[in-house]
Amino acid sequence: MNKLGRRKESAKTQDLRQRRRRPDFSPIGTPVREKETVDVFRLHGLPAPVFNYKLNPLYPAVLHIAWPDKKVYIEVVKSTDSNSVRMKSQNMAVAMGWRPLVLSPGMVRDRATCALVRGLMKDA
Repeated sequence: MNKLGRRKESAKTQDLRQRRRRPDFSPIGTPVREKETVDVFRLHGLPAPVFNYKLNPLYPAVLHIAWPDKKVYIEVVKSTDSNSVRMKSQNMAVAMGWRPLVLSPGMVRDRATCALVRGLMKDA
């Protein structure tokens, strides 16, 4: 326990926290996984997305996987994610006309996800 009576974080949790603070943090893993994701999207007829798209230069809102011209983005969340900055980013994006898909990491490269993104792009 620390001074505030909270349980100490494991080394793995601390490492993840540090990596999330880095600007090059990828929500779906390594750059290799990003390339695989782009390949899957292209296979299903979708354009290549922009990873870690900065929504507003004055606010630290970053959209994980985005298609800025269509205002469609995928928010990758893990079951342990629930921070207020992420929620504020998502609310800001929706207020600016973006259409979010909130997915777990395993759902990102799914065929059904590609169909949902394609449908959202057609409606834009």
